[in-house]
Amino acid sequence: QQAAKGLPWASHLRVRGVIALSRVKGQGAASLALAEQYRAEYPDDRMIAGYLGLTYLNQNNIQEGVSLLKEAGKAKQPLLMVSFHLGAMAHQRGDLTAAEAHLRKEIEFHPKNVLAFRLLKDVYVATKNWDGMVQLAQRALEFRNTVEWTHIKVLGLFNNREYERCRRILDVAMKRYPESSHLALMDANLLQKEGKESEAMQRLEE
Repeated sequence: QQAAKGLPWASHLRVRGVIALSRVKGQGAASLALAEQYRAEYPDDRMIAGYLGLTYLNQNNIQEGVSLLKEAGKAKQPLLMVSFHLGAMAHQRGDLTAAEAHLRKEIEFHPKNVLAFRLLKDVYVATKNWDGMVQLAQRALEFRNTVEWTHIKVLGLFNNREYERCRRILDVAMKRYPESSHLALMDANLLQKEGKESEAMQRLEE
């Protein structure tokens, strides 16, 4: 807070001070009051707008919260969850183009946001953008090498009819996750595409 007073052009100091205060037990109201004070003093500060927008949403002050989030989303690097909420709202109203743009921005700056990855995957499924889905899964696997994202990657390749590449990745994945029913089902579908009907049926039974 002292640094923010001395360096008024450094907006990140203000939001860091507010967030730090919010994490102190019993200081939630004080952190909100400080953010509102900064908002009055620096109305163009989009980081503070993001903090307030997220806080108002949590307090069920939807109208004002959404208005602030829209402003905060224009920042070069929005606060964590700002672009996610904008993407979720766009997804809810059926604007998948806007949803993709917002969610991609969230992932760009906050690659550990699992919710953003999963919702963007849903957008790609709805738009049948299998290339996007494969690229998203690959990005996710760089941060969390899980069976969930391995399955999403091979599913994208399968739907994109890249069967040979799908097989190479799937075989490795099944050795790593032998108990995965999702991978077993993918194997059955891929065996069918490879013309191995009897093996596919046996795999389905398994």
